[in-house]
Amino acid sequence: MPLALPPVRVSLSHDKGLARITVEDGGGGLPEEVWLRLEHGQSLRDPPLRRSSGGIGGLGLAIAQRVAALHGGSLRPLPSPDGGTRLCLALPLAQAQAI
Repeated sequence: MPLALPPVRVSLSHDKGLARITVEDGGGGLPEEVWLRLEHGQSLRDPPLRRSSGGIGGLGLAIAQRVAALHGGSLRPLPSPDGGTRLCLALPLAQAQAI
């Protein structure tokens, strides 16, 4: 039987020169260590997050966090009133150049 995944919602908004991409789901939420690192702008890859089952975790979020930082943006967790995970990727909008 296939695994049923919670639906994912993606929304886009902009204000104060930033594009904000919000991604949320109704899953189990982020582990506390991941939440705290994101909340405080700390790296998810250094030191790596160790899973209790072995290996490292959070690679996708670590990549998204690094891409955001390289573009002058951020990846932050948001409160999720219905449970699950809610993240905001904020990226600066490009400035229009006069011709």
